[in-house]
Amino acid sequence: MGLVILVTFLVVPFGTLFGVSRTLYGSFTYVYTNLSSIQNSGIAQLITAAYLLLIASILILIAGFVGIFPLGTGVLGVVGMAIITAGPYLINPSYCFTGYEAGYYVIWGASIVSLGASFWHGKKAVVQPGYGSVQQTVIVGSAQPVQTPPQSVYQAGLCPNCGTQNPETASFCSKCSAPLQHG
Repeated sequence: MGLVILVTFLVVPFGTLFGVSRTLYGSFTYVYTNLSSIQNSGIAQLITAAYLLLIASILILIAGFVGIFPLGTGVLGVVGMAIITAGPYLINPSYCFTGYEAGYYVIWGASIVSLGASFWHGKKAVVQPGYGSVQQTVIVGSAQPVQTPPQSVYQAGLCPNCGTQNPETASFCSKCSAPLQHG
């Protein structure tokens, strides 16, 4: 999704800003290159809106670069788009993008899909050794452990709980005190 955000940021029309249809990159560079004149205007609302656009654009650009990490892409993309969407309306609606175009919706969609993917990827199986001959598999995000059959390979003196190698005659593990199997 990061690549989708980057391509959209650079190429796809985002919306109309100050009467001109621009990509998000085009809007960012327009505001950045005219920042001194925006600051010299003395209009606090316009200056604030300009800085919000710059900050949000940088967040979205970073979201595109960290695309291999769905949570980072999703969070940065959603926060950046929320700033672009709501920020100017809170300051002065006349400083907002007008006529949102495809890029606006693509970046919103890619950010939400990436955020959803991060939660979907969070449900991974983690195998935790248990006492005796039964191991538990805990699904991250789930409260119920799943019982799995014991390992078929038996090694004399190997602790089934922590994996420590003990003398073959030992009854309990020297590290965790778990009972040892004798086979």
